[in-house]
Amino acid sequence: MQGKTRIWIGMILLFISGIAVGFFGSGMIIRKHVREFVERGPAHMNARVVHHALRGMDLTNEQRAAVDDIIEETMPELTRLSSEFGDSIETAATRQFDSIKALLNEEQVKVLEDRIEEIREMMKKRRSGRRGRGPGRGTRHEDPGSDE
Repeated sequence: MQGKTRIWIGMILLFISGIAVGFFGSGMIIRKHVREFVERGPAHMNARVVHHALRGMDLTNEQRAAVDDIIEETMPELTRLSSEFGDSIETAATRQFDSIKALLNEEQVKVLEDRIEEIREMMKKRRSGRRGRGPGRGTRHEDPGSDE
């Protein structure tokens, strides 16, 4: 009987420690993303959106490097526009995605276009659902080569 009790106590402690690690770990990740947003500004989130849209597309190293170059080239303009003309950012982002599409094959372009539409719908819902409530939640960074 004493051995079973120890096993149960060990399992309960393991479960509780898992909850604690998950709780504090996710808190640290969220704080990191918020800090990143505050320090670098809203234009930095563009890189996250682009990488999210390109996830799982099996991009070549050359395509990834070219996408990163396009993001870096676009960043100053998006930073300026975000402070001056919030609505004009979509125009710059569209131009950015058009440049990225030129690097992709037909199948990759179709996937990217579908994901861009999903992102626009998601952002539209967030904007309409957040009025007067302050900043919303950030998005998780995705590597363009990952399947998540």
